[in-house]
Amino acid sequence: MWFRRLGVAVNPPDGLRFEMIGTAIAAALQGAGVVLARSLLVRDALADGRLCRVLPDCWDMPSSKVHIVRWPAALASDPRVGKFVAWLTDEARAASAA
Repeated sequence: MWFRRLGVAVNPPDGLRFEMIGTAIAAALQGAGVVLARSLLVRDALADGRLCRVLPDCWDMPSSKVHIVRWPAALASDPRVGKFVAWLTDEARAASAA
């Protein structure tokens, strides 16, 4: 998927592969190779030097994921729900700007 989205025409090389991104990131942190991962999942490891970028920023791809917040209808007018959603939205904006 990554190669296709980046327009790379060759197939990825054979080798160690993981079905779960968390396992792939853990392997990269232990020096087992390179991991292609969402920036939010590796932000702290990049910031403190446990991982380093191998591709330039111009290869970054916008996320195609959508996050949805749901709650029971009975809580629709609960001000705590509004505060939580506002906080969550602020956190997501701050994380994507980092």
